[in-house]
Amino acid sequence: MKSSVHQLLSDHISDMNLDDFFTVKNAEIICNVTQSKFIFAGLQDQGENLKSSEGITIVWGEESSQIKKTSYMNLLPTIRAANSQLIFSLNPKNKDDFIYSEFIDGKEDNPSDHVALCKINYYDNPFLPPTLLPDIERLKENDPDLYRHIYCGEILERSESLILKDKLVIDELIPKNNWQQSRGLDFGHNDPNALIQVWRTPCKNHLYISNEVYGNRIDNDQLYDWLCKGDPYAKNHTIFADSSRPEQIAMLRKAGMTKIQSCYKANDGLMAGINFLRSHKTITVNPKCTNTIEEIKKYSWSIEKRTERITDVPVDKFNHCNDAVRYACQPWLPRRSDIPSITTTGNTQTQASNSQRFLQ
Repeated sequence: MKSSVHQLLSDHISDMNLDDFFTVKNAEIICNVTQSKFIFAGLQDQGENLKSSEGITIVWGEESSQIKKTSYMNLLPTIRAANSQLIFSLNPKNKDDFIYSEFIDGKEDNPSDHVALCKINYYDNPFLPPTLLPDIERLKENDPDLYRHIYCGEILERSESLILKDKLVIDELIPKNNWQQSRGLDFGHNDPNALIQVWRTPCKNHLYISNEVYGNRIDNDQLYDWLCKGDPYAKNHTIFADSSRPEQIAMLRKAGMTKIQSCYKANDGLMAGINFLRSHKTITVNPKCTNTIEEIKKYSWSIEKRTERITDVPVDKFNHCNDAVRYACQPWLPRRSDIPSITTTGNTQTQASNSQRFLQ
């Protein structure tokens, strides 16, 4: 929360030259004129603590598709003041998510007396950067289901459990001078290490995987030489590596891979990376990259045993090359900080007042 909404509001205060009117602290923002206070907390880990807070009149729950019923019930006793409000903003994922099933599903045309619904999409957002529009159109063409979920706020219904197989093309290409290249490294030992070279075409519709270095049980003192043997040019190029292994990144940098860097990982990094890969029309893989081809063919979403519903959680298998590909794509991924807007796309918001619940 402090790295997302807190940062967003802090940036807007500075951008609007309002620094004299607000005091920004690590976990709160105070208006110096009215003494109104913005408190930042996560419901999942601090919902119980919020119950003891006094004087809260407005609650904004961002990314509310993740809110559980127990967290919501813990929150309600906190909102005691007259005309207080609850605002929930979300991009619905599953029909059984609590906020969606409680306030939205089947109630769009006839909400409860104390609930109002408002669907807000990217074309309603006056702050949407024009640079995002080509990406939106590409996704609309290349993955209509994902486009309707991310940008139109519809439930993500998956009819196919395989994540990337429909994007796979096996062919040997010759990258052109205007193609961008990057490398990603996923560490392993008992699990495989995977160093993948990825190219992206200028139209941003196609990815090409030209080389893989793949193997397990590689000792740390052999890792640098083994990687350089499989990809002699790697040490001269930027490599985005798994950030959970800083000691190995430091070791490789000391050995000669001076441009290796830790891959930035946001809370939604896995899904953001998968969505980015799926936003392309094709992912072409050189036939010699047999392990990458095998993983792409088998990389799949998990399936709920009880309902047999395809979830949006990948199975933790066949993901070493795929993770390295995601890491390689880091310089091309849009960051949340690139979108200067409080209104999120594909958004359903919930606003509630003391006896009024307002889903906006």
